[in-house]
Amino acid sequence: MSDKPNPKPYRVHATLTALKAARDGHSRFVTIPRGSVIAIQGTRKEFSLVEVVWEGEALSVFNRDIEERAEEI
Repeated sequence: MSDKPNPKPYRVHATLTALKAARDGHSRFVTIPRGSVIAIQGTRKEFSLVEVVWEGEALSVFNRDIEERAEEI
């Protein structure tokens, strides 16, 4: 994982499915609703996942989903 010094904000224009890592080693899916603002923090190479922050939560979202369902603001 890599951190970027200036997170890029994006507005979600269609719901996004994100992955949240849990303490027990399992992950769970989270839905980010339309109209939300997410901040891209960095990228992860495996599975083309992008690290984002939404409402203070660190999540992973597929890069393709961000490209198709969100726009930089």
